Amino acid sequence: MAQRTQDIYNADVLSELLGKTVITRTFEDVCGKDIKQLHQVPVRFPPEEKEVYEKAMDKFLVMRNKYFNLTGNSRKDSMMKLIQQIILLLRIGAAPDTVDEYEGDTPVKIMAAVELAAGWENEIVAIGVRHKVVLDSYARAIRKYLPDRPLYIVTGSDTTFARRRALRQTLRESGNGILLCTQQSLPSSVNFEFVNKIIIPELHYNNSGMSQFYFRFIRYTSTEYKDVYFITYAGSIESNLMQMILVKEKLNLFMKGQDTNLDEIYERFDVDYDLLALLMYQEEDDKGRLRIRWGKQDIA
Repeated sequence: MAQRTQDIYNADVLSELLGKTVITRTFEDVCGKDIKQLHQVPVRFPPEEKEVYEKAMDKFLVMRNKYFNLTGNSRKDSMMKLIQQIILLLRIGAAPDTVDEYEGDTPVKIMAAVELAAGWENEIVAIGVRHKVVLDSYARAIRKYLPDRPLYIVTGSDTTFARRRALRQTLRESGNGILLCTQQSLPSSVNFEFVNKIIIPELHYNNSGMSQFYFRFIRYTSTEYKDVYFITYAGSIESNLMQMILVKEKLNLFMKGQDTNLDEIYERFDVDYDLLALLMYQEEDDKGRLRIRWGKQDIA
């Protein structure tokens, strides 16, 4: 059960309490239409990417000092080890070329985003990542493979609020520009309802966080259909993260008065592959040693 879903106990009681105390309405409830379609684009690690990913699993302690600052307190550092390993695995899943150990060419996931954008040569495209280092990797690839497309980069650290508002008109006039930004950098007061193609190659920890980004392009006044593409590495920790997103979305929808099962959530998110077979688990063997299991295959 823990692998499959997360049940809500005393659901009837909770639903009654929510009905009396919480006012929640979805976008579809307010505007009376659903004009978005979520798409999953799972990709596979090629050998050179799988090698660096497995190194982060098998030899994390060798890589740890390069990417994380230790406190000097052995107990605290030991407690942080697993969290730091997960962060590093997520970073490699977002953009493998952001770690020094990677020796390949442009990663498969980044090329998948570039190829999607190239296929929409006469449309404006938005790409939302979560971290600046990942954004830099995507910017290099877009400049290399799509040099004729206008590229607009927005981050919260170096783009002022005024510039982000001015960008709206510039992007619209470009006709086929690519908006590359960190998901948290677009303020709620600046909307881009004319963008219909949205790519999310770096997942947030819940759909609410990601939807705050892609609903900058899906507005109450929107009339055109919107496509949102999630690009993930199948068989990586991103499969675990996607499963967590789906389970949390089930609970989130319940809070909004929609009691749905996980199969319906899978359908809404266009998840049509066997996610459970791709999940990783931490286990303890008969000698007390921790191991990470990937589906039915032992990895570390």
